[in-house]
Amino acid sequence: FPKKHEFRMTIKNKFGKGNHFQGATIIPNTNSKYFVISGADKKVKKSWLYIGKFETLKKKSKTEAKLLNRIELGFENNEWHVGGLGIYGDVLAIPMESLGQEKNSSTISFYQIRVDSKLDAISLVKLKREISLNGFGAGAVDIISNESSKDSILKMDVAIFTGGKFKFFEKINLMVNDKIVSTTKIFATDAFRGSNVDLVKNCKGQYYLLSLHNDSFLEVFNTRKNSISLYRFDHKTIKEKTAVEKIKTKRIRCRTNCNFRAAAGVILDENKLKLFSVKFYRSRWKQMIKGRFFTD
Repeated sequence: FPKKHEFRMTIKNKFGKGNHFQGATIIPNTNSKYFVISGADKKVKKSWLYIGKFETLKKKSKTEAKLLNRIELGFENNEWHVGGLGIYGDVLAIPMESLGQEKNSSTISFYQIRVDSKLDAISLVKLKREISLNGFGAGAVDIISNESSKDSILKMDVAIFTGGKFKFFEKINLMVNDKIVSTTKIFATDAFRGSNVDLVKNCKGQYYLLSLHNDSFLEVFNTRKNSISLYRFDHKTIKEKTAVEKIKTKRIRCRTNCNFRAAAGVILDENKLKLFSVKFYRSRWKQMIKGRFFTD
């Protein structure tokens, strides 16, 4: 369980700036029962995954979150900071970057999620493939199955985001035992604003980006301008600066229970796009998260 001042709005935690939640996702195909949240601590330079479940309390007739496991993430090359998470089916993508270092670098790792609902046990099995990025800080990552491949669950399209730009990899085989050292094109976009960007694709194979952001003043406290923006992405263009076209922005109202500047994500589950978000920090000592998700 988090220590007393971790992920809290306390003086010791610099009013939430010392550490805060960074990524959030629902595990697909579990009836939206289980979730994964990432968080990092700048002072000790460590990152964790928090795995939990939603429980409906019979007496109060409301749903609360229960923490099942806390996993400390290992890292190399000072890549201590975890970013926004990507998920598709039973595959979880985790970005780690060397935040605050003179020469930034990142590594994207992939894990298979195994769920035992009878025991409420969630385990992560690391897959063989990694992506290594030199001079590129991975703030968020998302993955989607490449349906043109026979083993679609093992061959993924991967988008990795940082401020003002992102990298896109097509048909990455996650079962190949080596590390990709990136030389792929860099696309320009304002989609990533410190939280998360999700990669989606329609039935015709057209890619889109879903940017989750909060444009409020003092966005750590204020959630009035939580928004989601839709971008069209042409990955085959030779003009990297014009590959992404903004289409529309929609304001999302969720009162104080979520903050798109903190941890948020869009998940494909049960043939629906589900949006899940939590706040930057815990409100009370024994409260892990207070969040909300949408299916419409």
